[in-house]
Amino acid sequence: MSGRPETPADGQRRGDPGGVAGTGTPRARDAVAAAVATRLNGKPTRGPGQAGPERVARLHRLPAAAAAAPPAPTDPEAPEPAVNLYVAAAPAAVPADALLARLRWGGVLLLTAANRRALAAREAGFAGGEWLAEGDPCPLPPWPLAPSGLLGPVLGWPGRRAAARAWRKVRHEPEDRPSLYHHSFDVRLGRDAGQPSGFRVIKRVPTMTAIQRRLARHAERGGGAKHADLEQAARKLGNKIFPVFLTREAAFLKILQERLPELVDAGRFPRVLDLEKDERGFVKRIEMSWLRLGGPPIGAVAFATGAVELVEKLHRVARIVHLDLRLDNFVITDSGVCLVDFGSGIRVGETFDSRGMLDKLLQEMLSSSRIRQDLRRMQRKDRVTSPVFENAYDPPGPAVDLYSVAQNLTQAARHAEFSGLLRSSKREASELSRLRRGVLRPAPGEPVIATTAELLEALRTLGRRLARGRGR
Repeated sequence: MSGRPETPADGQRRGDPGGVAGTGTPRARDAVAAAVATRLNGKPTRGPGQAGPERVARLHRLPAAAAAAPPAPTDPEAPEPAVNLYVAAAPAAVPADALLARLRWGGVLLLTAANRRALAAREAGFAGGEWLAEGDPCPLPPWPLAPSGLLGPVLGWPGRRAAARAWRKVRHEPEDRPSLYHHSFDVRLGRDAGQPSGFRVIKRVPTMTAIQRRLARHAERGGGAKHADLEQAARKLGNKIFPVFLTREAAFLKILQERLPELVDAGRFPRVLDLEKDERGFVKRIEMSWLRLGGPPIGAVAFATGAVELVEKLHRVARIVHLDLRLDNFVITDSGVCLVDFGSGIRVGETFDSRGMLDKLLQEMLSSSRIRQDLRRMQRKDRVTSPVFENAYDPPGPAVDLYSVAQNLTQAARHAEFSGLLRSSKREASELSRLRRGVLRPAPGEPVIATTAELLEALRTLGRRLARGRGR
């Protein structure tokens, strides 16, 4: 066996029989998890179902199947899927920033080191707002068959005086956005003993310093920009764009609580727990329930049906068009498929004063929308020929959301965040691909699917047909 510390990719490619993703051997990772669980729970991890990873998952209120490492991506170029529980049995091999990327939002990192002093030095990289310490450092026992501790490093097992502590990833880091109007809010988790997960989401307008820092990084990647331009852009974001869209999101969440209370109560949409306004009356902070990624795996058709069901009720009952139905805004939880991030939405039939600030901001945001750019590209290539989408953005309406969910029919199974949570058989993939083509590019004489209600009915029919086939 090689003495090289195992990388996350090694565990993913092997299938990680130990059940916990991380560095070091599977046996070592389970031992670390068991030791930390024992320390946190105050009693030994013995008996059926009391193995280390499962105990840690329960203690940290991780969702179902949190300890299971997701399967390796089939595409070798695809990013490694993130996990909810990660053991760094060789912490020096992986920097803190890389560990952030390996964990899902709210996931728990079990960080180890040779002793408490080394652990404290290692934890200096976790002092920022991205991590929250869970309890005190705890000692770890050495490998019982190597009391000298000499074989521990070779096998990936902690040494005689090794120590560990659990850290939770609390800051949400979104994907890089292509334009000024798609930079992110400051979103992180805060403790809340009254919530089932033990946390709530805190979404706020970022500070001017944070905005300028992010814009500077964005400008460097895009070829640079003048300092004066960055200053002006930061002021526009901090004083106008962020407050306006956070205020609109708060208003839409209130509409959902009034018109779709059963879905809010079921955890399918976020619930507003608290908010704060600035002196102008704009919302500058929202605190809401956390719809945590996790839960038992669901099928691709079940996911599509659940997602379209939410969007159909959003259109028909709440009278809201989301306008940003990227897969990043869907969440799979124990409650099923959920939907978040309503700041880009509009009301069905909503009109704006063309001379007003809100209309200008919305038009500028929509002009840089990835969904709009993708739709135009698909139309130029004749991959979208349905008349439903000819004027989807003039003005923007439910057809925009229909296009997005149709695209998601085939893309969800490849979405990295859903790894281990969404399964798709070959037949499901084939049927969903056929349905997607029927929405975007119907054949001559084929019925045109023009609304999310019609797409939902088609998905339910498909689900019943597949269920009958499995029952034979």
